[in-house]
Amino acid sequence: MSFSLIKSLSIKALFLILGVYYFGLTIKLPNWRWMEQKLDPHFGMLETGLPFFRPWLPVERFEWSLHQSNWYSDNLTYGLLAGWMFYLIYRNASSIFSFVLLAAPLSLVVWYTANGGTLYDITAAFSLTYLLVIFRNGSKSDSYWVLAGIGLLMAILDHSRPFAFQICVLMTLYGIYLYRAKFLVALAVFALLVAPFHINQMKKFETFELSTYGGNNLVEAFQGVIPFATDCYYLEMSKRLGTRDGAICALENKKKILGELKRNPKLILGVFTPERIKKVFFPELVWHATGLDPNSPKQVEIRDWFHIYLALIYLLAIITLIRKTERPYKLLIIAIYAYIVLITFMANRLSETIRVLMPSLTALVLLCQTYFPKPKDQ
Repeated sequence: MSFSLIKSLSIKALFLILGVYYFGLTIKLPNWRWMEQKLDPHFGMLETGLPFFRPWLPVERFEWSLHQSNWYSDNLTYGLLAGWMFYLIYRNASSIFSFVLLAAPLSLVVWYTANGGTLYDITAAFSLTYLLVIFRNGSKSDSYWVLAGIGLLMAILDHSRPFAFQICVLMTLYGIYLYRAKFLVALAVFALLVAPFHINQMKKFETFELSTYGGNNLVEAFQGVIPFATDCYYLEMSKRLGTRDGAICALENKKKILGELKRNPKLILGVFTPERIKKVFFPELVWHATGLDPNSPKQVEIRDWFHIYLALIYLLAIITLIRKTERPYKLLIIAIYAYIVLITFMANRLSETIRVLMPSLTALVLLCQTYFPKPKDQ
């Protein structure tokens, strides 16, 4: 075994170990226990419309049947995916300096999200990161296995967030630009892995997105701006948000709010208040599930330094966009980032902003990496 191979394996192992240690050992909400609507994982992944990472449910159900816990399927998996995500960012960096410069603030985001978070938080960020790294280094000569892998990662992304299908559409446009007809392989794999779930969602819950809560997200964002049609709170308390009744209730709210916005577009300004703008672009690290006091001197100091660091990242991103290199790739990233930020404004009460924004911040890090030369060792 050559020294270079040993070095490569050692670096990979180090990232995985650190990922588990820093991000996997924190308390996690089981992937299937979305808003405490289910008390155990013994239900079918096509029976509910709730927005969780459905394909992982059989794995969690098996572990739960063994010892009433999901530590291996959730905590350990979370840590391994987080570690591998940072390894991908490391491989995409031109130097140790550029990696540390950009990975430092992102590691804070992942750590706070991992405290009380759930598996689909990291599957969203991991799959988006992996896709963007592949696209940056991709070419028409890539094997069909790489294209199949792209389709798999797009499917993981789609299953991780209700709004991710639109991101997959952006990925598809770039994939066709990069790979031409060869990208049909990725689309075939993607369709095979997500179509049954979207079709089931349409038939059972009358919504295409993999969530029966979307209209309620709009209610949370436009609370105090537009009166909502139906109060779905009783469905949450009765553990029926993932049922057809829950879906119809959310759909009524969605139609009501979108109808009001169509009649009076100026109402949309109600979600772009200075306070909300600050919360989105400079989010709080501490959120309710962390169990930490956001007003403690230590947390305030960490938050302030994080915001300063984040401002520098934004500045570097703007400088990067001005440069003429890798323009199509940078356009893809900025479109994804802008879309996630818009969704955060439009469909979020901003109580868990750091979780929702984590994929967009990983995309921002990859955008800033284009400021530096591509690493020689791909």
